[in-house]
Amino acid sequence: MDERDRQTIIKNLVQLVENTELNNVLPKLVENGVFSPRMAERYRLNKEPSVLKRDMYLDVTRRGPTAFNKLVNVLAETGHQDLARLLKPDVIDWQQLSAQNNNNSPEQVIPPKHGAIPSIIPNYLVETEKDIKNKIRDLALEHPQSLFNMSTTPLKVNVKQATTIINRTNHNFIPVYPMLSRPKGYALIINNIQFLENIEPERRGAEIDERNLKDLLEGLGYHVTIYNNLSYKEMEKQIEEFTRLEGHKSVDSCVVAVMSHGRAGPLVNSTSIICYDGGLRDVEWVISKFDNASCPNLQGKPKIFFFQTCRGNCTDIGVPSPPPHKEIRTYTDGKLQNTIRKVSDMLIAFCTIPGYVSHRDKYLGTWYIQTICQVFMEHAWNTDIEDMLKIVDHKISALMSDQSSVQTTSYENRGFCKKLYFNPGLYDDGSHVGIDLQN
Repeated sequence: MDERDRQTIIKNLVQLVENTELNNVLPKLVENGVFSPRMAERYRLNKEPSVLKRDMYLDVTRRGPTAFNKLVNVLAETGHQDLARLLKPDVIDWQQLSAQNNNNSPEQVIPPKHGAIPSIIPNYLVETEKDIKNKIRDLALEHPQSLFNMSTTPLKVNVKQATTIINRTNHNFIPVYPMLSRPKGYALIINNIQFLENIEPERRGAEIDERNLKDLLEGLGYHVTIYNNLSYKEMEKQIEEFTRLEGHKSVDSCVVAVMSHGRAGPLVNSTSIICYDGGLRDVEWVISKFDNASCPNLQGKPKIFFFQTCRGNCTDIGVPSPPPHKEIRTYTDGKLQNTIRKVSDMLIAFCTIPGYVSHRDKYLGTWYIQTICQVFMEHAWNTDIEDMLKIVDHKISALMSDQSSVQTTSYENRGFCKKLYFNPGLYDDGSHVGIDLQN
């Protein structure tokens, strides 16, 4: 609703409450789609009538862009012309206003390409899902700020390529990770879709995530390896082999994505990945294989993790690192060993927060991977990865499932102390000009 219209209702709230016949107005608001029948029940509770009417008018201010005109029209139709003129004094022809409202009915709204604004949700569910259409429409009316994506067409990933290299941010004290190697790095995708003897349900739609994520990472410049339906031992084998790749020495980064069923781990805030054979592989075990001790070829390089699953206490004593080749002033009589942090340069992104489930659409894939792909393909050319993860969460915060459930993403920064720009399409061959965001 327009802010001016919202303030008009609030300013006149006392008169509206005192002079409204609730039993006449409420059915008409339901008939005009301002409230669902289920929502209307709350205004029939055994409460003081003035409280119910006040709540009703305040709720109207949250019912979408057409709610104000519909309210004014309902007031005029139900014998509350004085209240209608109070809200809209410039309208003389109430029939004309009613016709305008009819022209803006939900059924005539053209659905957007991706998703739908619930307050104007159209009738475009596929034939086989008519049984949930009424439920979706009721939910849409009850949650006008949420988004119900009922499209059955998966996202087509097309990464926008950068034209200039970003060398420096507008903060002198925050450096930028080099991201110009060819390839940008090696990426590992593990996607468990089916499970041995159906010990876990098939993850319908997960194949869409796999394709989208592969297309995204290749578009960003990564060499991608994919494994499906790995057992507990197979996952261990493939991850350890991946960490030992000699190619990590000559690239600038690394990406690991694990998609499977999951559950809360034995420790507080820990997460267990369910393997093909039912084994539980802890997320922290995966991450630990890429620390500076276990994976020296990636020391000092950004390591990005995506965990699409439903989600420890070690002391960092440091690991050896080669001494710098420079003159020093102070010497020792013994062998001085330089150390670096055991854990650094890790960005760990989770589809949800500890203790909560994530959502997967059988046509579109998971909310998280779908949104990651959409945001990254559109913004990676000029946007830092942490900013993109914030955009992802902002988009997911508007989504709601047909079960009225929502989702919150999270990410963890473990010594990821620089900005990361993917610079898609640009490599260290000297043919591109750098850009300084300070200027």
